[in-house]
Amino acid sequence: MKYDDVMWHEQDGRPDEKAVHIGYYMQWVVKNGLGSSFLAEETGKEVMEKVASGSMSGYDFLVAHCGGALVDEDLNDEGRAFTGAYYKNIHILDLEEAFPENMQKGDLLRMPYSQSSYRRLADILDRRLDEWRRGALKVPPKVSFFQNIKRMILGTNRR
Repeated sequence: MKYDDVMWHEQDGRPDEKAVHIGYYMQWVVKNGLGSSFLAEETGKEVMEKVASGSMSGYDFLVAHCGGALVDEDLNDEGRAFTGAYYKNIHILDLEEAFPENMQKGDLLRMPYSQSSYRRLADILDRRLDEWRRGALKVPPKVSFFQNIKRMILGTNRR
């Protein structure tokens, strides 16, 4: 299953800053040991350590080693189970929480890469993973794709 792809967030035929959030997620996956053994074998220990430490951005890793896509094959069993429960339903809400200034600008997904921004989201992801492991991850009521887009464009948290 494909959860996200940098090409879904392109500008003028090229991926742009709207895809950085996928890289943040992938960096968090690697740092938390949720990546597949296949991915680790294909990329090598050194690359995985660079991603986990932040010396290689999750975005650069995603593009260079994952074809720009967040897919099941790059996640281990726990990573797939968590991502399946989390990414489509809760991730956008956590981006709103981590980057409220982007909501105010009316462009939630546009963000330059920085380790400080990664850490803001990683803290939330750590909390979500803990909730999920305890069986306490609450999936909000279904919000349509178009409602999410409207919220991003208007910069509002109203549902």
